[in-house]
Amino acid sequence: MKGAIIASAAVTLVVGAMAWSVLRFSGGHSLRYEEMDGAAIYDRLCSQCHGPDGRAVGRAGASYRDKRQYWTEESLLDYLADPAAFQRNDSRLRGRYMPPIDGTMPRDARLRLARHVLGVMDGLEGSSR
Repeated sequence: MKGAIIASAAVTLVVGAMAWSVLRFSGGHSLRYEEMDGAAIYDRLCSQCHGPDGRAVGRAGASYRDKRQYWTEESLLDYLADPAAFQRNDSRLRGRYMPPIDGTMPRDARLRLARHVLGVMDGLEGSSR
């Protein structure tokens, strides 16, 4: 039990450090979300944990493989708007952590991000790795 608590604390620390580094080294808001396509937003906010191809980076984030069946554009938009609130209502996601998306991101930018993520998921469907 104690080992699980220590491991959980370590994962939380690593994820927090990664989130801080994303914010610290992404240039802040030097490039506005309105000027970015979904792939650029994904690269800025998601690829550090989920990987550039959605296959995850170590244990930092979940792979998107075999996840497409669970997501629609609207459900992913809701998740991106408030991951913690969405997780409370979806038992598959309980116990997982995803840093909140920047609250200043307009809905149309979240839509471009959601469409990109769904496209990545579609590309992984049926992949063997």
